[in-house]
Amino acid sequence: MKVLKLSSEDDLYGIFVRVREGHRIGSVPLCDVKVTPKSDRNFCFVQEYVVWFANR
Repeated sequence: MKVLKLSSEDDLYGIFVRVREGHRIGSVPLCDVKVTPKSDRNFCFVQEYVVWFANR
């Protein structure tokens, strides 16, 4: 799955991102996204958001 852009914001699910997997396009909550590999430059930013969202 590849994240294309930030999509919207919701009070219950937080930030949504626009994603593409193959020919399918949709939106998923950023708190459900996992960045792999850990060496990716975006890993720490997404991980920090996931932890923050879980503890809010």
